[in-house]
Order: sequence, then structure tokens, then C-alpha cells
Amino acid sequence: MQKAAKALYESARDVFEQVKASLQRLAELFVEAVARVLARVDKHKAYLFLRAAVAAGVMALGVALNLWGLVELEKLAHFAMGMTPFIPGGVKEYSREEVFSILKNAPEPPASWRLEPTSQAPQPSKPT
Repeated sequence: MQKAAKALYESARDVFEQVKASLQRLAELFVEAVARVLARVDKHKAYLFLRAAVAAGVMALGVALNLWGLVELEKLAHFAMGMTPFIPGGVKEYSREEVFSILKNAPEPPASWRLEPTSQAPQPSKPT
């Protein structure tokens, strides 16, 4: 079952990569065609169009990175809650009470890890 799922995932990923590359190439061809037509009429308009296309690409990249960040934050939230959303089996989930009891019964860190308090508190700076 796992081999079949992995094969399906690999084939879907390959198809997705091919579709993504095709769509990127189509967008590049469209921008190039419009820029060439505009360049015949007015070079300045072609330059402005290319700048607008680059700005749109940068904005799309920003949106994609924000969405990716939201997905990563969702994963982080699941891990913080003790859930395992994207990890395959073999990981034990603990209830909130079990986690609190594990943390409560954990041994104290060694003395070498502790920070010694300083004898003097920092003095506030004098206003000038």
C-alpha cells in the first residue's frame, strides 16, 4: 500500500512539475509577444510593460511565499498542540495532561547550565 501511495505521489509530483514549467513558459511567451508588439509601436511603452510584468511576478512570488508561510505556521501550530498532521506513523501522540506531567516530573538542568545572577543591576542611562 505504501509503495503504491509513493508511486502515485511521485507521478503526481512529476505531472505538477511539468504543468508548472509549461505555464511558466506560456506566461514568458505571452509577455515576450506583447513586449515585441509594443516595441514596434513605442519602445518606452514596451519598457513600461516589462517593468509591470516584473512587478506582477514579484507580487505573485510574495503571495506564494505568504501562503507557504501560512502552511508552515499551520504545521508548527499542530506540533505545538501535540498533533502530528504530516508525519507518518511511528510517532506517539500525548494528551495535554500527559505532556504537563512529563514536564513537571522532568529533572532539573545541571548547575553548569544555569546563569548566575549578577551582583549589580544595570544602571539606567542618564538623559542628556
